[in-house]
Amino acid sequence: MLILRNVSSLNNHFREAQVGLVFNAFIAFISVMLLGAVIYGTVWWQGSNMSWKFTKWFFIVFFIAALITGVLTLAGVIQF
Repeated sequence: MLILRNVSSLNNHFREAQVGLVFNAFIAFISVMLLGAVIYGTVWWQGSNMSWKFTKWFFIVFFIAALITGVLTLAGVIQF
């Protein structure tokens, strides 16, 4: 019975750690997307005439960067 309790305790601890990793990955993803929005807003505020094509490519690049950052954080390569 003692072994079953220890296994159950380890299972719960592992789930808590997993939730923490997912939360960190989500925060990393959102942070990179916010960084992209701030950079875009700053460039737009300076009065640059940005085309729709530039806007699409800019956010595609930042979405890919955010996705990579989130996956690397989830995998444990990036830790904070």
